[in-house]
Amino acid sequence: MSQIPLISIAMGTYNGEKYLKEQLDSIYAQTYTNIEVIVTDDCSSDTTVEILEQYAKSHGLRYFVNEHNLGFVKNFEKAISLCLGQYIALADQDDVWEKEKIEFLVRHLGGSSLIHSDASLINDAGVVFSSSYTRYSKKVLHKDIFSYLMGNNVTGCTALFSRELLDFALPFPEGIFAHDWWLAVCAFKNGRIVYCDYPLIRYRQHASNQIGAANSKHIHPLEAREKAFKKTAMSLQALLNASFFSTHEKQFIVQLIQYYNDFFTKMIRFHSFVFHFRYFRYFNEGKPFLYQLVGLFLSLFGEKIQKQLWRLIGK
Repeated sequence: MSQIPLISIAMGTYNGEKYLKEQLDSIYAQTYTNIEVIVTDDCSSDTTVEILEQYAKSHGLRYFVNEHNLGFVKNFEKAISLCLGQYIALADQDDVWEKEKIEFLVRHLGGSSLIHSDASLINDAGVVFSSSYTRYSKKVLHKDIFSYLMGNNVTGCTALFSRELLDFALPFPEGIFAHDWWLAVCAFKNGRIVYCDYPLIRYRQHASNQIGAANSKHIHPLEAREKAFKKTAMSLQALLNASFFSTHEKQFIVQLIQYYNDFFTKMIRFHSFVFHFRYFRYFNEGKPFLYQLVGLFLSLFGEKIQKQLWRLIGK
């Protein structure tokens, strides 16, 4: 009798004592039973490791404590590299999984490299304040590699992917800011991505989120753009050594890096305006057309002029 495939669940922890038990309980309550849970702890100073030890004894969880702090992305890379399963799912330390999550994702993966789903949003107390993260954050599903290079729409804690994807994804490039973005790029270029419009986790939003929806509606637009430009330019630079990009795609990456860097180094950005116009449909996908036109206009100006423009409109 053939056994159902082993699913590895990779989790990175750091000072996660507050919500960790609830998350682990939801993982071990899955209707899909052939799972292993691999946790790498990034030098927590609270009781996270003690909690992991409890679940190691009671449920067979495997955990590893880093000798020194690796940071969010590298900690997840280590956890993924230790997985043995045919498929790998990513887990954050503070969410709650619906019981059918793994079973649902495995059933709908088909021949794709990666599958991801919607999520409901909960607050610190576990109360749902949005039934759809996709609608709440106005996420747009990407259709080509240029969209994926310009922004991520795969939320890692909702994703499951085939082990074969690791042939392209490991090791992570030095300097990327989001492991789920890199995995999505690899999956799109070397296979296929499928999305399920169904909330399979309760995605917790609180002040300590590394990445999430919690503060996205309150940050100043210019401040958000500055932060995004800096980390995206650094991540794109790291992607240039990937062997699976075509010449045209690498040229696009180089121009996109220049687009972001010129924002901080030039007052008038003619190159950026032309680039933005050429790839207009990829900027601010899903936004109203007037919003996109404003974005095109702003692409002509660097950081100093944009700050003056925001002052003029009183923001």
